[in-house]
Amino acid sequence: MSELTEAQAIALAEALELQQVRQGMFLIRLAEIDLHDRLHQRIIQSLQACGPGASDGELITAMRFVFGHEMSLSGDEAATEKIAAERMLGVEAGELHRESGISRTEAKRVIEGEPRYWEHRRQAERMLQRQRYCREMLHSLQAALDNHRTDRADQRAADAWHAQTAT
Repeated sequence: MSELTEAQAIALAEALELQQVRQGMFLIRLAEIDLHDRLHQRIIQSLQACGPGASDGELITAMRFVFGHEMSLSGDEAATEKIAAERMLGVEAGELHRESGISRTEAKRVIEGEPRYWEHRRQAERMLQRQRYCREMLHSLQAALDNHRTDRADQRAADAWHAQTAT
């Protein structure tokens, strides 16, 4: 989640009224939009950049880039949080063991009882779930793009047939 200024929130809300943004949101069936979610912000901005009159294929392609980038960022954040939790168990438990004289196993139990440790674990899992979601969305968007290409090819074939038969 990122902090938005009032001006940014207004700009994003106005962008939601654009036809190409509404069409893109419909394509991925995103009914509830959280303006504080960086993924939703980037989707809106990407769709807005496509401009009016963008085809479904252009909108889908723009969203594929957003989901791919978010998948990468989420993986990086998950790894960072996991390392922070492991560091707490390794380094901080070792320091506690040396300073207090309790066993290393007991020091690890103490660290595992700290809310900071569980916050790192929870955040890592959230980011992994987000990464999985983005991967699934990329698969869905690829299928939608394939359908779009098929529809366009069918339309071209029908237009060619009508032109040849003059019907």
